[in-house]
Amino acid sequence: MLFFIMGWVVITIFHMEDKNQKEITIMHAKSIREYYLALVINCIIVGLLFSILAVAYPIIFNFFSPDLRIAHIVIGFFAHFSLSLLSIALSLFFTREFVKNDINTWWGVISILVISLVLAVANIDILKIKLINWFLPPLRYSLDIMSIDDEVIHLSGQIYREFGWVFIYSLILISIYIAIVQKRRII
Repeated sequence: MLFFIMGWVVITIFHMEDKNQKEITIMHAKSIREYYLALVINCIIVGLLFSILAVAYPIIFNFFSPDLRIAHIVIGFFAHFSLSLLSIALSLFFTREFVKNDINTWWGVISILVISLVLAVANIDILKIKLINWFLPPLRYSLDIMSIDDEVIHLSGQIYREFGWVFIYSLILISIYIAIVQKRRII
């Protein structure tokens, strides 16, 4: 659910200002890079808060079995936060800077998030081609980690690698987005 909510948050935050107000804000920021970085950071803060809420809510209301461990809480937080960060990174490419029609913006975000989810859940033959896996959104890692055995008592190296790849993938997409927007603005 957080994966889709963050897509909505990104579009809402990035479309908050009209064109004239955006120009004024960019002038105050003194750099288009700073402006877009601030928007992304705002989205990340919202994702962080939602991730904390998603993990804290079931703990507060005792929805877990009595043998809840710190490892479960850490895994839950990282899984939710990595999903929100990935959603932010994917949704950026459907903001007004790339998609001019607002209807297409929403359809684009929903489509890419649903396609990412389907690829993560389904065992599709395309995933057997290892090179393609490097380019597809690594949503499946977060989902795999969220479904690990309840008997886990410590975090393995594999968990760190999988979360690391989701974070790196997301940061690469965010960097590409900011570089493209900055370059378009200069030209």
